[in-house]
Amino acid sequence: MKSTAFFILIISSIVNANSDSFKCTVLDAASVSSEGKLDMTNGFVNIYKDKKTEFVVDRGTGRILGKLISNHNPYGSPEILDRGSKNQSFKVLTIYKPFVQVDYLYIKSWVDAPKKPFYFLSMEGLITGTCEDY
Repeated sequence: MKSTAFFILIISSIVNANSDSFKCTVLDAASVSSEGKLDMTNGFVNIYKDKKTEFVVDRGTGRILGKLISNHNPYGSPEILDRGSKNQSFKVLTIYKPFVQVDYLYIKSWVDAPKKPFYFLSMEGLITGTCEDY
């Protein structure tokens, strides 16, 4: 009986260590001005920075779920390019059609810290912040 309880404890620790999603918090945002410079003052930037926007990323599908940020709809669904490892970051690409638009999510999942840096690039601009296992 003791060995069964120990086995269950070990398995549950492994499952918790390998979470199936990330919870991400936006810390900064920018868009590109008509002069080609980063613009930190427009409405896009203020929407994401002022609301302390959060979203969840499903590691199995690459789907982003959040009030202000998502990457799936009838026109496009995410494709995981890399699931991440000790040496590689978690990468997701979403291509929307028929009017082509691209979203790209990059999470430094290999970082040895609870909060892992990310960036999300979309038609509107660039969003950065941190993600945690969730």
